[in-house]
Amino acid sequence: MQWVRVPAEDADPNATSAAQFFYTATFTDFSYEAESILDLVAGMILFLSSQAILTVCSLWMTYSLKASSKVRTYCKVPKTYLEAPTLKRSQLTVQERRLIKLVLSLAGLQIFCNLPRLAVTILFNVMDGVSAKDEKYLNLIIWTSASFFNQIYCTANTVCYYFLNSKHRHMFKQIFSSIKKKQNV
Repeated sequence: MQWVRVPAEDADPNATSAAQFFYTATFTDFSYEAESILDLVAGMILFLSSQAILTVCSLWMTYSLKASSKVRTYCKVPKTYLEAPTLKRSQLTVQERRLIKLVLSLAGLQIFCNLPRLAVTILFNVMDGVSAKDEKYLNLIIWTSASFFNQIYCTANTVCYYFLNSKHRHMFKQIFSSIKKKQNV
């Protein structure tokens, strides 16, 4: 990259203001390859970091709920001094188990449904010429399938919440019952 002096076409060559300067960038084969590699790495880092954050937060929440259930212990007081005290650990509550199922199912679903998008990103960055006019149908099929899986994920969120969260299910039924009442009136 450098400033290049370009003389004006109709100006006097001896005049000082006859030239203009333009900032130009020259791309070589190496800079093109480096840019495509950096694009691929940036795309992979963004995708993998979001997936890693989702997985770590899901596992952390699961571990925290399990650890909180260990706190809820009680000691059975022995009737005689020869009998050892027994600790009974309480299990996860029904709500905690449902919450863990919900979070892990949504995390797994999100990872599964975003894999086609990752494959498309890799394909377009690794293979040169995939976006050419000759392969427009392949282009259409790949992007359509990636969009299809993303739509499945968006729809499945509501379904998972409906089956695993009673408050969401109740609110969902209220909304649609009020819509149905308005249509009947």
